[in-house]
Amino acid sequence: MARLRTAKGHSQTRLFSFHENSRLASPGGHRTASVKATPPEKSIILVAGGVLAFLRPVDEDLPAWLRVQYPFERQTLRTAEGHRLSYVDEGHGECVFLFHGNPTWSFHYRHLISRLREHFRCIALDHLGCGLSDKPKHASYSLDNHIANASALVEKVQATAFHLVLHDWGCPIGLAIAELYAERVQSLVVLNGAAFLSKNIPWPIALARTHFPGTL
Repeated sequence: MARLRTAKGHSQTRLFSFHENSRLASPGGHRTASVKATPPEKSIILVAGGVLAFLRPVDEDLPAWLRVQYPFERQTLRTAEGHRLSYVDEGHGECVFLFHGNPTWSFHYRHLISRLREHFRCIALDHLGCGLSDKPKHASYSLDNHIANASALVEKVQATAFHLVLHDWGCPIGLAIAELYAERVQSLVVLNGAAFLSKNIPWPIALARTHFPGTL
């Protein structure tokens, strides 16, 4: 999503996707991106520094430019409600689960996966509503549901021992997995995340849970 100024100074919001030869934008503006308008059902929402959310169906082929940056074979997990979750399962060796934050997806870990898969089995899930996973309008996006989905993935890949790499919103999901499978967890890596055991959570997060100024 981008806010543009027309020649007459009017503001417009448009949805863009990268050209095949474009570069990702950085927060400091040191790198730029070439963009073109595309239909919403075939679009990619962008944020500074990377691709935020890919809106294509789970079973649709990725464009060539994205396959270069995300060269992994995509796997699918069906939730109890029948929704499709996309994940990657790359490499061999000790298992490492990588849970992304909000509003990113497994693309966030692409470089780490490329390096680690030479020595580890890297499994990175796209949470429901994110990345290449389904985005149903009326599904439950509660923390409990995300934990259940992550647990189903642990069971599907038959991970009897594993490491956890957790970022942002993926931390409370992953920490719940660590509690559920405490005897299997070998190590924890927590990146800019938190979990709250009391009702006293930081005010920005508490504010996000309110209905002010209205419901969506």
